[in-house]
Amino acid sequence: MKRHDEAKDKRKQMFMSLFIVAIMSLSVLGYMIGKDSNDSSKYNGFSFIKTQKGWKTEANNKEIFFGYHPSQVSNINISKEIIQKINNSFQIYTTSDENSLNKQSIALSQFEFSNIMQDYNKYTVIAFTDQNNFNKPIITCANATSFVPVIMFEKYNQTEVTESGNCIYFRSRSDADFIALKDRVLYGVLGIIN
Repeated sequence: MKRHDEAKDKRKQMFMSLFIVAIMSLSVLGYMIGKDSNDSSKYNGFSFIKTQKGWKTEANNKEIFFGYHPSQVSNINISKEIIQKINNSFQIYTTSDENSLNKQSIALSQFEFSNIMQDYNKYTVIAFTDQNNFNKPIITCANATSFVPVIMFEKYNQTEVTESGNCIYFRSRSDADFIALKDRVLYGVLGIIN
């Protein structure tokens, strides 16, 4: 009788173990299916895939990565004139205050903007508004021309992209917003957001 009870207990343990393994396996499978469906999408005819580097898409046969999906930044208003000014330029200066509180996110935004623009035959020069420790050129809005506009990154009390003459201002309240502004402008330049 004792052996019969032990065998019954072992079967219960085995079924319980199999039940737990089945639940865990189905949970992982469900997570993977849900994860795959949420990590890719279409926007304005472009396919986007979420990767460890960010949102990946292809434009003009080039693979490009963004920090934000276009649906996350489409509400940032940018005039068609600003996009056209960037598209019509062969060279662009990006500049900022070397001592800005947001210097890391500004530097990242400038670097990523420059790399993508270079892929589209737009020469971008990263500069500062004053003498700096990096021996970068000193560029302000006073240097902006219709052929070579200046993009000024600066801390501001609201997040916006505006222009004055041939100077384009990327103004932001936070580090994350500088990345969002950079992404939004690039989406406009590449025709992903109209």
